[in-house]
Amino acid sequence: MPVDVGTMQTYVESKVEGLDDQLRKMKTQVDDLTRTNGELVNTRNRLTTENGELQRQLRDLENNYGSFSKNRTQLQTQLDDAKSKLEEEIRVFPQSATHY
Repeated sequence: MPVDVGTMQTYVESKVEGLDDQLRKMKTQVDDLTRTNGELVNTRNRLTTENGELQRQLRDLENNYGSFSKNRTQLQTQLDDAKSKLEEEIRVFPQSATHY
C-alpha cells in the first residue's frame, strides 16, 4: 500500500502541533511552580525570622521571670523579717511600758 506523502505530512504536522501545545503547557506549569516555589521560600524565610524573634522574646521573658522570682523571694524574706520584728516589738512593748 503506497503512503500518501500529503497525508503523512499532515499527520506529522498535527503531531508536532500537539507536542508544541504540550510543551507550552509544561512551560506554563514550570513557570507557575517556580513562582510558587519562590513564594514558599520567601514565606519560609519570613517564618524563620519571626521564629528567631519569638525565641529571643521568650528568652527575655524567661530571664525577666527569673529576676521577678528572685525579687519576689527577697521581698518575701524582708516581709517575714519585718513581721518578726513587729511581733517582737509588740511582745516587748507591754513589758517596757510597765517599767516607766
